[in-house]
Amino acid sequence: LSPFALLPSCPTYQGPKMKTSSFLHVRALAVMVLVFVGSRYAAVVAERTVQNQERKAMRKARERACKVYCSGDLLDAVQRYHIFNDSKYFVDMPMKHDPEQILSLFQQLPRPLTRKALA
Repeated sequence: LSPFALLPSCPTYQGPKMKTSSFLHVRALAVMVLVFVGSRYAAVVAERTVQNQERKAMRKARERACKVYCSGDLLDAVQRYHIFNDSKYFVDMPMKHDPEQILSLFQQLPRPLTRKALA
């Protein structure tokens, strides 16, 4: 069985010897396969690019939130002055404003900090 027997029939195909139009038919088929594979590859690359952008955005959001919840003067003050009965309550709270705005407002509080100023 010839590998050419697997290709769609072409009116000018005559056994193992291929006419020019058969060669063009095979070439066109090869181009179509390359276009399909290339478009699939492009779709995969585009999908990975979007996924990478989403990961970067999530990483940046976590880094911004970490300025409030993970370390720093605000977290230290909340824990030190026992603003909430449960020490984990503060870090479980959703933010209503941007972390930078929260930290800016915290910096504007009069110093030295007191529990009353924080409450």
